[in-house]
Order: sequence, then structure tokens, then C-alpha cells
Amino acid sequence: MIAQYLNIDLSQVLDLDKLPQEKRATITSQLEQVLENRVYSEVLLNLSKEDQALLNKILDDDGDVEEFLKSKLPNLDLIIAEVIAGLKKEVLQMMEAVGQARAEAKTSSN
Repeated sequence: MIAQYLNIDLSQVLDLDKLPQEKRATITSQLEQVLENRVYSEVLLNLSKEDQALLNKILDDDGDVEEFLKSKLPNLDLIIAEVIAGLKKEVLQMMEAVGQARAEAKTSSN
């Protein structure tokens, strides 16, 4: 399941190339923010309370977060991949729902 979604280019699915650069940048930034928040939440769920406190200290000190996380979470790459795949799946489901709603609205207005 993960690979299926990881290979999807959301910019193509969302037709971002058809939008003005400013709008495209805004949407991309919003998606990145959602992704970062979800990865951070998932990472916290996989760390002990002690490691969460250490992570916060590293973040405050501008330390090497990636090195710390890789030492504590050997499956970090999988965690990130699952979050990315989950977000892409969610976006695709929303796009499908919007398409269905538009089709239903079109047929009910005829």
C-alpha cells in the first residue's frame, strides 16, 4: 500500500502546474506544514517520555535532530514513508469525494 501512494505526484493530481506560482507555493507550503506536523506527532508517539524530553532539548539547542531520531528510531524512514503515503491517500480520497459531489450536483441540477 505504501509504495502505491509514494509514487503518486500530488502536484499532478492537484493540477498545481495550472495555478499561478503564488497560489501553487501557498498550497505546497500548506501540504508541507501538514506533513511536518504529522511526522512530528508520529515520531513523538514512538519515543519514550525521556527521549521526547531529549528531542525538545535538541530542538531548543538547534542540535542534530536527524541523527538523534535515527539513533532512537531505526524505522524512522518507514515512519516518514507511512505518513507521506497516508497524507497522499487522504488527499486522493478528498479529490474523489469532490468529484463525486460535483457529478451529483450536476445531475441533480439537470
